[in-house]
Amino acid sequence: MNFLEWRPDRLPSVCHAGLVLAVVAFIALAVGCDARSQNVKVRGTVTLDGKPLEGGVVQFHPPVGQVATGELGPGGTFVLSTHTPGDGVPAGTYRVTVAAYDPAASVQTPESLVVPLRYTRSGASGLQVTIFPDTKAPVKIELVSGNPATSESRPFPRDAADETHGTPEPAAATVTGDEDSGSSRSPLATE
Repeated sequence: MNFLEWRPDRLPSVCHAGLVLAVVAFIALAVGCDARSQNVKVRGTVTLDGKPLEGGVVQFHPPVGQVATGELGPGGTFVLSTHTPGDGVPAGTYRVTVAAYDPAASVQTPESLVVPLRYTRSGASGLQVTIFPDTKAPVKIELVSGNPATSESRPFPRDAADETHGTPEPAAATVTGDEDSGSSRSPLATE
């Protein structure tokens, strides 16, 4: 029997196999896209010395994967985005950084920062938040300017990414979750 020989009786099985392959590919694609729908919507506020910090950026750095970003708006509010606007983040623990510059500065330099430099580095900020799958409470990030030597908080251990920045300074900040929002769990914050 010649394998290249045309046989109309084999046509239905070839079409059936193609259809099954297409369905499997579609399901695999749908499951892969579904991971984003499992993101937790995260919103919150950032303050510096008790005053809302506006016009900056907050970033949540996962151990691996895409960094989530939120622009600081009126009242220091933010909504995190990982892939699309407002899509949130997967549940997990994140290092947090915040950067805000003097709006009057013509160039963004370390001198034009309105937050201490340590808050702009994930290995030195000392800010960490754990987001649970059922987190609904807003995240409150409270930054403190001034002498970091007076803080009782401890920085993250140095990692390879921090080698070029020297020894991390201790952070003088707290990250808290709003306990009165009605959620079953608030973000777990540690320093």
